[in-house]
Amino acid sequence: MQYTLLGLALLLIAAIAAALAAPAFVDWNQWRPAFESRASALLGAPVHIRGNIEATILPTPSFTLREVEVGPADTRALRLGSVRATLALGPLLTGRVRAEELVLQRPTLRVALESGGRVLLPMPALRVDPDQIAISRIAIEDGAVVVEDRVSGTSYVLSDLAASGELRSLLGPFRIDAAARLGERRWNLRLSTGRFGPDASARVRIAIEAADGGAALEAEGALALGDVPQFEGKASLAFDSGRWRIAANVRATTALVQLETLQLALGGAKTPFELAGSVRIEPPVRRIDATLSARRVDLDGAAITEMHLTEIHGQIGLRFKAGGGREFYSQIGSVMDGSGKPVIATGDVVIRAGWNFFLIEGDDSFGIHNPRFARTVLLATLDALK
Repeated sequence: MQYTLLGLALLLIAAIAAALAAPAFVDWNQWRPAFESRASALLGAPVHIRGNIEATILPTPSFTLREVEVGPADTRALRLGSVRATLALGPLLTGRVRAEELVLQRPTLRVALESGGRVLLPMPALRVDPDQIAISRIAIEDGAVVVEDRVSGTSYVLSDLAASGELRSLLGPFRIDAAARLGERRWNLRLSTGRFGPDASARVRIAIEAADGGAALEAEGALALGDVPQFEGKASLAFDSGRWRIAANVRATTALVQLETLQLALGGAKTPFELAGSVRIEPPVRRIDATLSARRVDLDGAAITEMHLTEIHGQIGLRFKAGGGREFYSQIGSVMDGSGKPVIATGDVVIRAGWNFFLIEGDDSFGIHNPRFARTVLLATLDALK
């Protein structure tokens, strides 16, 4: 998104240069080659204007370019129904460009993901001083972004894209509020960045929320742009109106997402249990590796429906079935009451007898593998229970 807006800003410069070079009250379509040539030179990619060109110099410089295409003929990575801009006259007289408004109607951006997380999208080569350009208001109407994953052979489409924002310089700070549809679900986006430095990195804050309130993501950290964009910072994710919550330190590229010091809480305000650990994800969810553990489970809020004895790492354990089809396990000595005291005394003779039962039952040979040992254990257990 950032690079796309940079390219459109450069296209704006090309239009101004061509407009100021032409006399007033002319058919601007006759200046199509000038607009296309200057825009192509500035963007470092072919630019074609298929529709009408409208422009005025006084009292307020403005122009409209219709049916604009950017990129080689075989890809046309960016297409726009129209580009409309209104410029501030004062800054133009000092060699600076300040757009009071830039409106992009029906833009379609095509992005490709290749192996290793490499991102292919129209990225202009800046040939102007980035601080000489600012846009007070950017608007996107009825846009779309098509992401082609060439590794998996699948595509994703963000449609019905509407956005507004501002750009203080081609290097930022940058702010945008947007809404788009992915599949059957509509999402809202808020994004703000600091200024991008020589290493093409900046601090960013992002919030993504499903319009129906079913999921929300917030993240803050450092974003480095390039062929393989990278993010490092903190993120939190909530599902089911907050009943599932995740918080973690994040290191992510388009090829790998790593969540460290992860905290996963399930059950909302009356959390039945919390998990901690780490997760590795290969987008788009081709592989997930997770290591999670729980020190405490609140059974009062878990809506337990069944409980069964089982064996966990050589010790007697309990298997709980909860509402919603959930299951979780606990060693029997880890089940405690509200004051933190064990509910079941592991030294009780019945518990010790249970351990011997699981010892023999888990042998899967009914004692035949070592009959003398099995008989001794069973007789000793029976004597203890008398």
